[in-house]
Amino acid sequence: MKKLFTLAFLLASFIGSNAQSPRLVLLEEFSGENCGPCAYYNPFIMDEVTANPTKALLLKYQVNIPSAGPLYNQNKADVNNRKSYYGVNFAPWMQQDGIDWDNDASTDMNPGNWLDDPNFLQDRAALTSPFTIDITHAFSADADSFYATAVITASQDYNVSAIGKLKFRFALTEEVISFATAPGSNGETEFHNVMRKMYPAPLGTALQDTFKNGQSVTLNFAGPIPSYIYDKAQIKFIGFIQDDNTKEIQQSGQGVPVPVNNDAQSVSLATPKYLSCASSVTPTFTLKNNGANTLTSCDIEVKLDAAVVNTVNWTGSLASGASASPTIPAISASAGTHLLTFTVKNPNGTADLNNGNDVVVSAFMIASPSAATPLVEGFEAGALPTGWGIENKSRDAATWTIANYGAGGSTKCYKMDFYNSPTDEEDGLYLQTLDASAGNRLRVVFDRNNCPFKFSNGVSNDQLALEASTDCGATWTSLWSKSGATLATDTARTGSYTPNSAKWVSDSVTINVTAPNTTYYFRFAAKSDYGNNLYLDNINIYSYTVSGIEDEKALAAVRVFPNPATDNVNIAFTNLNSGNVKVSVINALGEVVSVLKEETMNAGEHQINWNVANAANGIYTVKIESNGNNVTRKVVVAK
Repeated sequence: MKKLFTLAFLLASFIGSNAQSPRLVLLEEFSGENCGPCAYYNPFIMDEVTANPTKALLLKYQVNIPSAGPLYNQNKADVNNRKSYYGVNFAPWMQQDGIDWDNDASTDMNPGNWLDDPNFLQDRAALTSPFTIDITHAFSADADSFYATAVITASQDYNVSAIGKLKFRFALTEEVISFATAPGSNGETEFHNVMRKMYPAPLGTALQDTFKNGQSVTLNFAGPIPSYIYDKAQIKFIGFIQDDNTKEIQQSGQGVPVPVNNDAQSVSLATPKYLSCASSVTPTFTLKNNGANTLTSCDIEVKLDAAVVNTVNWTGSLASGASASPTIPAISASAGTHLLTFTVKNPNGTADLNNGNDVVVSAFMIASPSAATPLVEGFEAGALPTGWGIENKSRDAATWTIANYGAGGSTKCYKMDFYNSPTDEEDGLYLQTLDASAGNRLRVVFDRNNCPFKFSNGVSNDQLALEASTDCGATWTSLWSKSGATLATDTARTGSYTPNSAKWVSDSVTINVTAPNTTYYFRFAAKSDYGNNLYLDNINIYSYTVSGIEDEKALAAVRVFPNPATDNVNIAFTNLNSGNVKVSVINALGEVVSVLKEETMNAGEHQINWNVANAANGIYTVKIESNGNNVTRKVVVAK
């Protein structure tokens, strides 16, 4: 750090015309990394600000509502001061130029109400301001300190509402903070215009009580760059003039980010697709010159999981702001899930002065060798099964995780956290690769439990699809898909949903298996509408063989549930014609352990119960014989 904080207060007067200036409306939003509603509203607020760049300026304070996140913990004092100033007690909370935007106490500070009527912003922006604010900043040679200047100019005569109450507040912000993994529980990975520190303090700098038209004030600020700044090239200063008597903000202004001299940035990293059946992957990597000087060289460190497997020495010529895609050699990997980490170092052979943008990560999965059917998975081991994977594109906490609930009296299942997952977020649960050559049909059976989130104007529309591939994920076919009310098994509510044991529903899908395409890859694809939690359990996939047209017709009407079973199994089927029907149960050794029914039955629907109290745990075949046709179903007994 080269200089301590300094402040200069300079006055200048000159003759000017009596005019007013366009107003830049300041939107102070109090948000949080663990605030679910904040994650929902923030994209809409940002869209509105982006659509009105000359009318609106966003300044965000990351607060400890409902609990503290890392951004709040990095600068509690300044955030708490602004919380207390406005009496903030919920999030998201937003102030428009420090005052009530609609003069309605019932809707105060809720950004949802502000978003409902664009006139709140447009009407305020139409009111001209008595000031202009111009802000610039620069870095020291070693980029450890900043020097900033704010010039305030009166565009008309101005008198403050109460003596000694006019303040200028000055905030160091990061224009964009991006995380590979969400820092909190609400899934947000990108944060805009976040206040990182206020100078000289949140109380601001006292300004004179009166201004004459054309009179200007120059304020100089300098200080060390806080150690918790993620990306120095994203530093932007925001200043605003506020009347502490009324809390009304008279004008706001912003500078622009400036680059450090030598700064190589890791922009993106991706494998061709999440699932690979090769023994290596060739990722694509984008490098950007984020510095002021032309970038001619840098080192790219390549990590697979925790081990450095390569260092690529890149040379070339990138002008400031330009990007390139260096060639990265293939990276060998074993079967399973993996994490790639790329770090750029030594831009132009010098120490990197801006480490916050050096690292990018990407996850991928090498498919395990195919396993023979049946697959029987109830997650009772309490961990992701071997050969399975989770594609979490945003790398946030709101994804597929093990949960301490279960269908049919079991204690574990998998949960998709739609409750905290931002809208349109996609997460995939990948199953063990399967060899389906044991029959000409595959049967997929699974249990689900879900309720929608109850919004004021309707319910959420979260989506779950079961998809299959026979080409290692190059293409996927949807086998089953439900969303919103059709996905739900319980009534909508606003609280985070835990599964009602009576609301589990079993679903099944049949697949025709045709050689040579007998290796199958499955995934459950979840797409969030920022709704409520979904639970999956008892995922079973088994092979069987169907021969003849009549077999095929009878098969469509046969259902065995629940599966797996702990006490009773229901066997439902439709008899196509009146005649003798025999229903038997066969164990894994091919022995008939029970004949449940053998009698003449009328055409139509029938249901038979099998009590498994005396049956050993294992896989059984239910065989239905009718009018010369045979249909079989697998059932798992797991008591």
